[in-house]
Amino acid sequence: MSGKTVAVIGSGITGLATAFMLGRNGSCDILLIERERPGGKILTLDFEGMPVEAGPDGIVIRGEEQFTLLRELNIEKEIMKPTGARGSIYARGKLRPIPQGLIMGFPKGSITPLIKSGIISMPGLLRASLDIVLPRTKFEYDISAGELAARRFGREFKETIVDTLLGGIMASGSDRISTREVLPNIYEAALKHRSIIFGMRKAPSASQPQSVVSFRGGLRTLSDALLKNSMNTEFIMDEVREIARNNGTFVVLGNERYSADAVVVCTLASSASSMLRSISQEASDHLSKINFTSVAVVLLSYDNGSLSIPPGCSGFLVSPREGLMMTACTFLTSKWPIDGKRTVVRCFVGRDNDTAWKKLRDEEIAERMHRELSSIIDVREHFLDYRVIRWDDAFPQLNVGHADAVSGARKNLPRGIFLAGSSYSGVGIASCLAGASSAVRDVISFLGSSAQ
Repeated sequence: MSGKTVAVIGSGITGLATAFMLGRNGSCDILLIERERPGGKILTLDFEGMPVEAGPDGIVIRGEEQFTLLRELNIEKEIMKPTGARGSIYARGKLRPIPQGLIMGFPKGSITPLIKSGIISMPGLLRASLDIVLPRTKFEYDISAGELAARRFGREFKETIVDTLLGGIMASGSDRISTREVLPNIYEAALKHRSIIFGMRKAPSASQPQSVVSFRGGLRTLSDALLKNSMNTEFIMDEVREIARNNGTFVVLGNERYSADAVVVCTLASSASSMLRSISQEASDHLSKINFTSVAVVLLSYDNGSLSIPPGCSGFLVSPREGLMMTACTFLTSKWPIDGKRTVVRCFVGRDNDTAWKKLRDEEIAERMHRELSSIIDVREHFLDYRVIRWDDAFPQLNVGHADAVSGARKNLPRGIFLAGSSYSGVGIASCLAGASSAVRDVISFLGSSAQ
C-alpha cells in the first residue's frame, strides 16, 4: 500500500466502477462518498413479483475489457440476453419496425430499408435520397444532428426518424445534440465526404465485440457486485459541498472533512460545478454550461392477455410528430426472457422541450400513459398497478459545445482532480464504465508521478 488516498465522489455506476478498479490495482486507499444510495440511475425495483428497472434496463457491452469486468465480478452466470424481439417506431399513426441499417436514425449506407418500412412518405423518401447528389454540407467544428439531418435528408426524415431515434434515446431535441460528440462516425462522414450515405459505406466497421445484456436479478446485480468487491474502499454516506487544497493534498468537505491525494468527481456536472467552485471558478463556469433535462419512467401492470402486443415487438419509440406525451414504451416480458404473473410495460415521458408532465400527479401520468398506449395497441382492460419514477434534472444533454465545456473544465482543474460520468463521457452504462476506466488510468499515472 502506497499510503495514498483517493476520494471518489458519487457512487453511481461510474463511481462504483472507479472504486472497484482502483481497489483492484492496490495502489491506494479509496473513500467512496455518496449522499443518497449506491447505484445512481441503476434502480431495480421489485414490481409485480419481478425485478423491474426504473432506470436503464440493459448494458451495451463494448470491448473485451467490459466482458472481462463481468467475469472478474463473477456475475457472468447471471447474464440475461434479450429475446430477439425487435423495436418499432410509432409514426404516421401506425407501429412500424425500426429499419435496419440506421445509426441513431442516420442511414448507414443506403435508404432502401427506409423505403420498405413505410415510416416516411414518398415525397419524404425522394427528398432523403438527394443526399447522394447534394453538395457537401459545410460547417465549422460541429453541427447539431438535427440540422445535419434536415440539410442532408429533409425535414420529414429529420422529424420522423432522427428526432424519434436519437431524440428518444437522448431525451433531447436533435436540433441541439452535438453530432461530433454523439455521432462521431456520421460527423466524420459529413466532414470528409460529399454524401453521408456514400461516406458511411467507406467507414470502417466496428471491430470491438458488442452485446446487449442485463441480469436475472436486474442491473442492481452489477452495482451490488462492484460495491461488494471493491477492495481497500470505505463507503461513506455524506454530501460533499466543497473541495479545497491543503498543503499539496485535497480536503473534501461535507458534514465531515476527508483528506485525499487525488479526487475523482463522479457526480452530475451541476453538482460538480458547485463543489469545485472554490478551487477553480473557471472549471465551475465551464461545467455550468452543461444542461440537463427531466424524464420519468412509468411502470404499468396488466393481466396477462390484456394487451395485444404485436408478435416479435419488444417495444416502440414515439415520433414527436404524433403529438403524444409518451416518448417510448417497452414490453418487459417481450424484450427479456422473464416469466411474470402479469404483463409489465415501461413507458417513458420527458424531452428537453416538454415539461408539461411535471405538473401532473403520478396517477394522472399513469392514466395518460394508459390512454396513449390504448390508442396504439388494443388494450382490453385497465392497468392493475402503477409506479412513476421521476428523474428531475438528471439527464445530461450532449449539445453542441458540450465537448468544449468538458475540455475547458478539465484544463482548469488542479492536477489530481478528475471528472468521470455521464455528464462528461456520454450516457449509457457502457460509456460510464469506459469513463471510469479512463479516470483510473489517469489517477494511477498521477499518483505515480507525484510519488517521484
